[in-house]
Amino acid sequence: MADVIQTLENLTFEEKRALLQKMLQQQRITDMGQPTLLASTDQPDYTECTLETFMQGADPALSEMARFNQWLRMAVEGGQPIFEAPRLGANRTVVDIQRPNGERLRVLNFCGYNYLGYSGHPEVITAAKQALDVYGLGTNATPIVGGTLAIHRALEEKPVAVLGLDDYGVALFPTGFGTNTGVVSAFVKTGGHVALDQFAHASLVEDATRSGAKMHYFRHNDTTHLAQILAGIADGQSRILRTQLRGKVNIGASQSWIVPVIYGSEKLTFPVNDYLQRAGLLGSPMQFPAAPRGQARVRWFVTSEHTQEQLAQGAEIILAAAERFGFSQLPRSSG
Repeated sequence: MADVIQTLENLTFEEKRALLQKMLQQQRITDMGQPTLLASTDQPDYTECTLETFMQGADPALSEMARFNQWLRMAVEGGQPIFEAPRLGANRTVVDIQRPNGERLRVLNFCGYNYLGYSGHPEVITAAKQALDVYGLGTNATPIVGGTLAIHRALEEKPVAVLGLDDYGVALFPTGFGTNTGVVSAFVKTGGHVALDQFAHASLVEDATRSGAKMHYFRHNDTTHLAQILAGIADGQSRILRTQLRGKVNIGASQSWIVPVIYGSEKLTFPVNDYLQRAGLLGSPMQFPAAPRGQARVRWFVTSEHTQEQLAQGAEIILAAAERFGFSQLPRSSG
């Protein structure tokens, strides 16, 4: 495969298709017997593909979708966890997961947003059960049509009262992604400006682009650079929205609950994720286009519920993976 693999950004759609077809024809799949940890020096062909292989296609027949599904099937047959591992219980610090081949593993869970531990708190669960008895399941309508419940209004009023902002209102969104894809374009229009951290989430970039405003990017977490950009566009007339996505910084520089560990090559995503799960750690792998090219990473979501022992055990697993797959000496990245 070495004579075929090239820098993916330089490949045409036809070249990508030919590359993947060659991989699929060879079908070198790992043994389906007793699960073992993959060695970093002997990877099957499907690890030569990354998400970028299937990007920027212009095939009207959508054949890239079929080839993407073939790629995933090869990975599953090779005993890989691919991208989703269903939890078999509450999303706590230790969870049981089930991989696509039916294999079940008990792992440390560093792959969730339960930062304050509220999702499993007895009072929260009791209140949710009471709300089900009163309101039923779901709102059955959009907020403006008839889906606003009394508990929604109470939640909207609470932060306004706490902050003393009586002349302001609150909009509720069910997800961070929904917030990112709705707020920017609602606030900023054509003729305005949006200043984004260079590593802002793709959902923010998408909504900012849709707004029609002029886009500006400042260096990651560099408020001095942001100030320079704002000084150049603040004309007293344009609306300016500043966003700074934090939590995509290297170990030692993170100021959020998210601790990323850079492993570099996107081709390591399958074997690194497989190794971590089998060693007892569930993290959140991320590769291009969700992360800068060549800076693929696994993210730890550290919550108030994790113990010191779990953090230490997780760190040992990460360090062992770094040694095994050769990213323990990677230079620090600003991403």
